[in-house]
Amino acid sequence: LALGTVSGGWRIMHTLGRKIFRIEPIHSFDSQVFSASSLALSTIAGAPVSSTQVITMSVLGVGAAENPRKVKWDVGWHILTAMLVTIPATMIIAGFLFVILSPLLGV
Repeated sequence: LALGTVSGGWRIMHTLGRKIFRIEPIHSFDSQVFSASSLALSTIAGAPVSSTQVITMSVLGVGAAENPRKVKWDVGWHILTAMLVTIPATMIIAGFLFVILSPLLGV
């Protein structure tokens, strides 16, 4: 996890902070407050959420609230598409691994 963050973290932060919407400090603060409260409520409710997806959507939301024309919606659509593909793909992979590994582990 740490290696992935070190190697690809800069690209992700660049995309979030510059490619979707040019974030200023106040936008970053708003986005982080929303993200933290959303993640806290989700944790209390026991709902599985992705912090990366929550933060990405909060950046889109802050940008849209500031000025929808300044948001690069094509980048947002690419990210949304990736999210929509990732969730079912991980479900399929997890199911496949469960079927393969459960007899070996005696589950």
